[in-house]
Amino acid sequence: MKFISTGEFCRYKFGSDPSLRQRNQRDATRERQRVVTRRFAYTRAIFREGPFAGNDIPLVSRYTASGGVSWNIWQKYLVADATVRYWGTRRMDNDQANTQGLIPADATVDFKLSGAYDRYFWSLSVNNVFNVLYYDYAVASTFTDGRFAAYPLPGRTYMVKAAPRSEHNPRGRRDPAARGCRSSPRLPIQGENRRFSAESGPKKRLYRPDAW
Repeated sequence: MKFISTGEFCRYKFGSDPSLRQRNQRDATRERQRVVTRRFAYTRAIFREGPFAGNDIPLVSRYTASGGVSWNIWQKYLVADATVRYWGTRRMDNDQANTQGLIPADATVDFKLSGAYDRYFWSLSVNNVFNVLYYDYAVASTFTDGRFAAYPLPGRTYMVKAAPRSEHNPRGRRDPAARGCRSSPRLPIQGENRRFSAESGPKKRLYRPDAW
């Protein structure tokens, strides 16, 4: 078991007012046949100066957490992955005064089965397994309290993938030499073979030092 604890203090500007962000994060990872990861973060972001001093900065959750399990069921021919993500409430965009409602806290669960055989791989994933209806971004109205525009995210989605893979080149680009192709010879630049004579080009007028 490996624990990592970090703390950081960051100064940055949101709009025109100075702000302060404090973040504490703790990670845990266990490396075995089953890999378990956990992450928790506490973030406190407020305006330090200006008319909104002491208010929360919009779109920053105080509490965020995630956890995952990866299980190599059968020699990488079959691997199962499950991930849980949680985020706390946050202020809407354009709500520096902290007078509007909050973007609600929520959590999602993703699941994936995958595997590899020879030079092929496949995967079947289900995102948002429990079909949670949520949104993580909203813009508060400047003139009307309680009115805002939210951008909902998709519910349960499915994705299937299957394709060949290249161990030596993960991006799938093949070396031209491996295909038996030779690189094209370098073509000479016209300027390299051009010779200038004293008579070519515009003539320059020379002056002798004693002529002045």
